[in-house]
Amino acid sequence: ILMLLSLILALMQPFIPSGVARMRYLPILIDTSASMGSLDKPGGATRLDEAKDRIRKIIDNLLPDQRVSLIAMSSTAKTLVDFTNNRKQLHTVLDRVEVEPKGSKPVDALRMAQALGRTYPITNVVIFSDGNIPERIDMELPFNVDYQKLPEGGGNLGIAGINARRKQNGWEIFTRVESGKGATTSGVIELLVDGQKVSEEKVALDPNEGQRLAFLIETTEAASIECRLRPDGFDALEVDNVAYLELPRQRPLVVACSDDLVTFRKALKTYSQMEIISQGDASGEARRVDCLISEVPQQTGIEALVNLYMGFVPEDLSGLITIDQKLAEVVDWQRNAQLLMHVNMNEVQITDQPTSAPGVTEKDFEKLGYEVLAHGKTGPLILVRDREGFLDYYLLFHPDRSTLPYRVGFPVLVNNLIEVALERAGLSEIRGSTTGSLPLRQVEANKEYAIIGPDGSRETAQSGGDGLLSGIAAEKVGRYRIEQGGTQVASVGISLIQPLETSMKTVEDLEFPEVTVESSVDLLKSDTPIWHWLVLFGFAM
Repeated sequence: ILMLLSLILALMQPFIPSGVARMRYLPILIDTSASMGSLDKPGGATRLDEAKDRIRKIIDNLLPDQRVSLIAMSSTAKTLVDFTNNRKQLHTVLDRVEVEPKGSKPVDALRMAQALGRTYPITNVVIFSDGNIPERIDMELPFNVDYQKLPEGGGNLGIAGINARRKQNGWEIFTRVESGKGATTSGVIELLVDGQKVSEEKVALDPNEGQRLAFLIETTEAASIECRLRPDGFDALEVDNVAYLELPRQRPLVVACSDDLVTFRKALKTYSQMEIISQGDASGEARRVDCLISEVPQQTGIEALVNLYMGFVPEDLSGLITIDQKLAEVVDWQRNAQLLMHVNMNEVQITDQPTSAPGVTEKDFEKLGYEVLAHGKTGPLILVRDREGFLDYYLLFHPDRSTLPYRVGFPVLVNNLIEVALERAGLSEIRGSTTGSLPLRQVEANKEYAIIGPDGSRETAQSGGDGLLSGIAAEKVGRYRIEQGGTQVASVGISLIQPLETSMKTVEDLEFPEVTVESSVDLLKSDTPIWHWLVLFGFAM
């Protein structure tokens, strides 16, 4: 009788209530950013392992009418499994979750949970994180958030930045090393050029301190730079102990400018490391230049990374704006825009007046990919459009029909344009490429290439008609090889370079526009099923 009674009770699937409201649909957001890979001690567990242990207990205690969804959050968000109560599936998916060498951006994961709320009645969302996330999150919450803060990792020393600036006959390499919480940390920074160690520096930092190191590399040829950090003693996070730079071969900046644009050519001649060509110099196949300055919409035979057009309306904007031969006045301009930095547009007289069509607003230009940099009374005066790998500036007036060339701001504007072109061409300052995707790479057009990752993974990609290789994922830190027909044609180093992750700084509360969510270090309470104990008791009878 006791056995039968126990089995009957087990079929009713009883549970011990936790004392909190029971949630039928529970999205669990798992922080998978770089700092979640930190250890608490030598040979200890990672923060992600700690999160997995807690989530496993939630899965094991699921009741028949409860469903869980797992969402990974780093710099992006990804749904790992939709709502289910299949414990085996949930455990399998959870076991496969890995740390991603990226920063953390919780808002994307929260918006993904919000989207699920349109289909399922979601009242609560749980976040498991080490607290190394942005404190302020710009999102109005349609549900309650349970912020489960995990125990922090140990002390850390890592590379938080790397860049290079061009010198006359070489490059100056700058590396920033930062320490996290805990005791004083020290180590050695090694600099390698094409795999050969050329320099090393000793560093010793107090908690939450940083130090900038500079190295001079005398080469005008292309070179691969690798910066390695060897910490003394325990280091909580290993992925930020290496950083890479790819230095291009030094060459003059190539600028195409028509002989008719006398004011521009006069300003350009003050630059020493520059090759100036006339637009008519290029023939046959399109010549790739760094910067094009043109008063015509289409320039045959020339393709540039940075383009400055003037005196006409782009074809795709012909229905939005026209240019009349009237006086125009600059009303406002973006003073922090690269092209217009330190350029005073006050009292510039213009005899070309761009006029927007009735009902046209700035948003209409934005929908077509344009940003307004300067406004006139009747319409925009300067536009910019950032295409993939290319930057187009449009002066909707001709400078020769204005007083701009006679103002101090004109050579400043030209200098800003050159600085933008130098940066886009990688000739002035180089920054390390970070995880996410490989930087654009110029290769042969319409060819198939193999990309081999640091972990040996392999994928193929087709270059476009413009010879650009793009859209290639780079999810791991390390060196990626690019091969064509079994022969290596290039390699690119990918780094973490996330100062927040290296700092290991944590936040106790998450601030939303309307509410502050306090962290909880206690295990999330959930109902405890007891039916399996009744089954065991019944069969024991």
